[in-house]
Amino acid sequence: MPSKKDGDKVAGNLDKRFDEAADRAGKVLEQGTASFFSNVGQGIKKLYYKQEERKKFLVRVGFLFLFSVLLEISLVASDMTSHKVVGFLYTREIPILPYPGAQLVFILGVLLFLYWTGGSQNKLHEKFKIAFERAGLYSKRKVPGEENKMLPEYPQVMNEKYLEDDGILITFRNPGIPLSEWKKALPSLEATLEKKLGSPEPYRKNTGFIRIKVGGSDLPDRVEYSPGLVKGVKSSQVVLGVDVEGNRVIHDFKRVPHLLIAGLTGSGKSVELRCVAYQAMEQQQANLWAIDFKGGIEFENFEPHGVDCVWEREKAMAVLTYLITEHNARIALFKENGVKNIDEWNQKGDEPLKRCYIVIDELAELTDSTGAPKEEKVLFEVVDRGLSTIARLCRATGIHLLPATQRPDAKVITGQIKTNIGGRVSGQMSDTPASMLVLGSPEASKMEEHPGRFLYSTGGRKVTKFQAPLFEDKHMNPNVKVDYSDGMLTNYYEYLDEMATTPSLASKQMRSKNIL
Repeated sequence: MPSKKDGDKVAGNLDKRFDEAADRAGKVLEQGTASFFSNVGQGIKKLYYKQEERKKFLVRVGFLFLFSVLLEISLVASDMTSHKVVGFLYTREIPILPYPGAQLVFILGVLLFLYWTGGSQNKLHEKFKIAFERAGLYSKRKVPGEENKMLPEYPQVMNEKYLEDDGILITFRNPGIPLSEWKKALPSLEATLEKKLGSPEPYRKNTGFIRIKVGGSDLPDRVEYSPGLVKGVKSSQVVLGVDVEGNRVIHDFKRVPHLLIAGLTGSGKSVELRCVAYQAMEQQQANLWAIDFKGGIEFENFEPHGVDCVWEREKAMAVLTYLITEHNARIALFKENGVKNIDEWNQKGDEPLKRCYIVIDELAELTDSTGAPKEEKVLFEVVDRGLSTIARLCRATGIHLLPATQRPDAKVITGQIKTNIGGRVSGQMSDTPASMLVLGSPEASKMEEHPGRFLYSTGGRKVTKFQAPLFEDKHMNPNVKVDYSDGMLTNYYEYLDEMATTPSLASKQMRSKNIL
């Protein structure tokens, strides 16, 4: 017969097992609850970023709401006699929430829909944990795990952003793993996840956080220029390149009259500038002036097409004063005929006017007078005032600025130019201030180094990433010509002759127009 001591021992073992089972059950319940509401949170985040998911969710909730209303009515009606039902229909005497089960069904249904919407994301998190383990991507230090066991420290998900191309930007807290190890582990991570991953990059240049793009579309490494690429654009538009979804990125000079192109050496800035300039000539039949103080190297092949390439400051000043004169003549014509802009005038069917583009390869050579001799500083000021006047006033008359620079700072992009040039294209930037000056966003300083890779903005929050076409001299149609005697109200060649005989005329005219 078992002794009392043995009985107490058995009872103690049973209590211990019961406590262990209760602890395990509590942990499972805790983990399950945490997992459920984590999925719900992921679902809410996905609905915020993804319009298609939001539409599906609202349709499901609509049907669920209708079902809960019908359930409420059926529960109320089931407790009434036929007479009471008739009375209910006519008097609308319905108790307030007599059956909370219908409302509970609706609430639980909404939570389940959110759980299903966000469930795939938590599965991705679990896959990342497995992928990190298989790739050996963890820090050297150890952290306490279950039952106080010391375990390797793996990266943890800190933030996610859903993209329009169905990709996800995931930011991980990096526990001291070198960036080179992240990149080395990339093939292993892709194999485990069975998804295409972008190159790991520090988040905002902070290696304590690593950002990786999961899935989505990739920009092509190279886009060839072709007539098909620019086919069908409107008379005031140019194609800048192709975005991640394969759609053309188009800039409309009618809507945003001026466009600045910036980027470091090797970014493809000059190629993009020449591509846009050629489209203006070919697609819009516009008149073009190219200011290139590097001796006209980038635009020497535009000269056979009739483009006047300028590499002297006096000549640049003459071009700007001429176009301001043309602007004034157009304004007078528009007022006389009761039209507001060049598009309204050209729709009248009379002699159409051409759009005019001043293309500038390296704006710094025109606006930054640092180190210039004192006698030349006046020319710098005159030119800067001329650029500012065109940027500020010439929207309606179809005279556009198309400057490019590799050195965006306050001495190059002066206040008036920055304020009035709304279109911005930026390649990779060396630092955040330069990116902010061009785009109003730090994204260009975080962009990968790749020729022809640019960001485009027109002043709003949206910044579009695109690959610019590879434009070469072979793409230029020899029959496309610029004719300054056509579509203009003033004679450019006569103006130049007058300037040649009166060298100070440009400066005098600018003073008379309150430009200088």
